[in-house]
Amino acid sequence: TDDQPLVESASVEHTEKLKKQANAKFNKGDFAAARALYTEGIQSMQGFSLTTTTQRQLLAHMHSNRGVTYFREKLFQECIDDCKRAVECDPSHDKSWIRWWRAVVAGPDWKQAHRILERAKTACPTSQRIAEEHRQSHHHTLILVDCHELIRRKDYGAAHRRLSETDVSQSSHLQLLCTASRLCACTGQATLAL
Repeated sequence: TDDQPLVESASVEHTEKLKKQANAKFNKGDFAAARALYTEGIQSMQGFSLTTTTQRQLLAHMHSNRGVTYFREKLFQECIDDCKRAVECDPSHDKSWIRWWRAVVAGPDWKQAHRILERAKTACPTSQRIAEEHRQSHHHTLILVDCHELIRRKDYGAAHRRLSETDVSQSSHLQLLCTASRLCACTGQATLAL
């Protein structure tokens, strides 16, 4: 209809206000309240034509930010779903890709997580954040593959040396953390493994 652009413009303003309120709740640690406000904002944009970059970016940010609320509560699949929607709305939003990657890397499929970063590099070729995450992910993946092979051969000393090439405690790579813990248990460092 002729009124559609006016209605969408007013709703974008309303959604922007909801986003600010949700961000404030999130920053105070009230993830459930933040998620409810992000959800309300997402719902207020249903039926939009999404013809403007502003609309697509706003919807992407709402999904991506809601995804973080799920991530903080360890609801990784919900985070993944929201981040996928965010990337569909705005493939150039690097935070959405990184949040999606982090939710996937928190699970068992580290190969899929690395593929997400590969796609992110293509979608956001100038993003320094994605380039750095990709570099670290690639490095961690190589270490993980090597360690699995060394552990399979029961060469725990070599696996431990290979693992010491990175600060595993700072990694968000769940499989790498599990491998480090397994290696500590195999080498008699049970307290460190915990």
